[in-house]
Amino acid sequence: MTVPTETPVIDYYVWLMSDWAYLGGTRFVQMAARHGMRINHIPMRMQDVYAGSGNASRKQMSWTRSPYMVAGY
Repeated sequence: MTVPTETPVIDYYVWLMSDWAYLGGTRFVQMAARHGMRINHIPMRMQDVYAGSGNASRKQMSWTRSPYMVAGY
């Protein structure tokens, strides 16, 4: 008797404004399909990630750090 197996799932936390997500998205989907995996796309907001990690908003941080943060935040 064979036991049914579930399709492996990749939880993919993605910021939809990311150049990297856009440039690598097609290849990522192709690789997952080739390995029989399903992708669970989970959109996220970077400002929530920054706030949750204790970082200040771009407007509140030092001018020395601000250029390294995502524009528009």
